[in-house]
Amino acid sequence: MLVAIVSLLISALVAAFLYHRSRPAISKGRALGLTALRTVTLFIALMLLLSPVYSFLRTRKLRPEVILLTDNSKSMENGGKSAFMKAQAKQLESKYRQAGYRVVKHNFAAGLNGDKSDTRLVPALQELTASRDLSRVQSIVLLSDGWLKDEDLGQIKQLGLPVSTIADSSKFVEIDLEVSSLRNNRHAYRGEPALFKAEVMSRNYSGPAQVQLLLKDKVLLSKDVALKADEAQSVEFSHSFQSLGFQNLQVRIRAAGIKEKFLGNNSYPTAVEVLADKEHIYLVTDKIAWDNKFVSDVILANNRWQSTGYTLQNGVIKQGERQVSAFGSKLPAVLVVINNGELKADSKLIDLVRRAHKAGSGILWQGMPLAELSSILALSPSNVSGSYQGFLKLTSQNQAYPLINIESGEMKNIPPLDFYYLKAAPDAQILATIDQQAQPPAIALRAASGKVINLGFLNLWRWQLQSPGSSYKDIFTNMLTWLSKGSAASFRAIHENSYFQNEQFTISLRAEDAIKEVRADLSPTLKIKDEAGKEVYSDFMTHAEEDYQATLSLAKEGNYSFEISDPASKEKIAGSFNVAKGSREERDLHYNLPLLQWLASESGARVLNQSEVEKLSPPQAQEIKETSMFELPLYRKWYVLALFLLAFGVELFFRRRWGML
Repeated sequence: MLVAIVSLLISALVAAFLYHRSRPAISKGRALGLTALRTVTLFIALMLLLSPVYSFLRTRKLRPEVILLTDNSKSMENGGKSAFMKAQAKQLESKYRQAGYRVVKHNFAAGLNGDKSDTRLVPALQELTASRDLSRVQSIVLLSDGWLKDEDLGQIKQLGLPVSTIADSSKFVEIDLEVSSLRNNRHAYRGEPALFKAEVMSRNYSGPAQVQLLLKDKVLLSKDVALKADEAQSVEFSHSFQSLGFQNLQVRIRAAGIKEKFLGNNSYPTAVEVLADKEHIYLVTDKIAWDNKFVSDVILANNRWQSTGYTLQNGVIKQGERQVSAFGSKLPAVLVVINNGELKADSKLIDLVRRAHKAGSGILWQGMPLAELSSILALSPSNVSGSYQGFLKLTSQNQAYPLINIESGEMKNIPPLDFYYLKAAPDAQILATIDQQAQPPAIALRAASGKVINLGFLNLWRWQLQSPGSSYKDIFTNMLTWLSKGSAASFRAIHENSYFQNEQFTISLRAEDAIKEVRADLSPTLKIKDEAGKEVYSDFMTHAEEDYQATLSLAKEGNYSFEISDPASKEKIAGSFNVAKGSREERDLHYNLPLLQWLASESGARVLNQSEVEKLSPPQAQEIKETSMFELPLYRKWYVLALFLLAFGVELFFRRRWGML
């Protein structure tokens, strides 16, 4: 500023001196006009030379701000919450303005002024942070019922501002019955029980009610329950489906003789896909033994598998206690054979193994192998027939086939095994040996012409008794999964069966190779069609950790089918889901007080009810002085140069006109 004042004085003095006595003499008015023009010209020239970038400080007095953030999602339309919040907002605005604050009002749902079918606070805060300076904000008042769908609310604390929340503390007298959640498996098998577990709740009502499981509009099952006000209760249904395919269901709650103001949360939709068959596993052994029992337990624990056990002794086949003439006519996905030392080369067993191998079934053989199957199995007998004891030792080849994934600390829990000295096939991969000088193969894998795993030992079941973890179960599950024909289907969709209208949901793809390693080199595309076959969505899926994902929402209710395909590998998988009428927002009654209290506490504020809002007396606002440096680059401003040329040109014009040149 000083440079500008000095430059202006110098310019004025020089211009006055030059026109104090002019030749020819001119009138005083003309002299003053030319002096002013010369002053402008000299001043601009001096400023460009002495201070081409003009800087000065500017101080402003600002009022502190309070932001009123009002939830206008659909859930606020339930139970008069929207009207209540408008009344509280009006009072708060008046009180803060009287205290000298500048009140800024925003609505939010899925972000600022976002889609009302969803409630997300974090996107709204991110938009606020990006659109305005929060340094002048003293606090934020959140006028919401607290039914937020954000996965992570950590940004509340990072904001560094107190977030006060508002809730209606008056006692609700309206009766409301609700099915708050419903869980079930995505798949069921024809003729087998499928479990549905619902959680129901009543508000301001204690008494009898009926909970129903419906297939479309047909009641499949119903249960009478005794409700207690404001207490959640679990209700389980078990139903066996006879029809295959995608089934749309819902659980509904009703009570005779009561009137509810809102019925939108009286039912909860879901769906299940009914499949025909499980993967079948044959377990063939020579006698009853503990290895058989524990392997059988692993198979039974997996709902994707169905097992049939056979005992073969002296050419006689038994299924349980019943003697049968032959093994099952349908070949299994996996054939498990456990030779406890008495299994002979029976023609029926040899034929079963060869047919299963030829058909692509996986084979898991434990114990002494048969020489007649050397062309199929990964291990074959040597000239040493007796069994010995030794400890298991993993090889480096095991890392390429992570089926036997045993942590180093877990290895010490494996007791000595009863092993055989066996020979490995030329193309077999040795995953483990016995820790002895000869290092006889203990676990071998063969996958050239079919999937085969040999365990050259017995009594591994003892490990399970000495280990607190589930490593034994996990290893056998991994081996059976890899061996099964179903394990080749490593292109799997992960999704829910049912969604609400406008609900944001994610469909994921999990792709694994033959040894269950995640494939990260795909470019899958997701396409969704409605019931009429019209394509409603198509886009590439993004890679996130172990899965590929696509996140979207659909507004129209009905059944949808989807297909995920990868153009490079030509793989594809299809699925289906249902979009039910209504939205999650419509199910959110009253206030989520625990979350409102957490939000306020996490940010250093508190929850205010209507009486506290009426009594609220905000502290008097203290003006904020903001000083900022302002810079004006004169040489870049066209109007500065234009003024210089104009003043110079006008002065030159009049000097010529008045004969001064």
